[in-house]
Amino acid sequence: MSLSLVPEITERVFKSRLMDYLTCNCLLNSHQSAYCKHHSTETALLYIHDHLVSATGSQKYHLFAYLTFLLLLTLLTMTS
Repeated sequence: MSLSLVPEITERVFKSRLMDYLTCNCLLNSHQSAYCKHHSTETALLYIHDHLVSATGSQKYHLFAYLTFLLLLTLLTMTS
């Protein structure tokens, strides 16, 4: 085995064990996107979008927050 593989394998083992520990002890936020399988930036943005749209009707959020979200979404799609 090449020495260059040792740090990569060590990182994967550490990440796997850490995620198992955090998941088993309910220490992850339910909306955690980073380093989680089947989660992406798009998933997180869609979640935020849904909450902003539903809160707009109850006027909990201002139009400014929604427009800021749309701007961020546009910037994200432009850089992808």
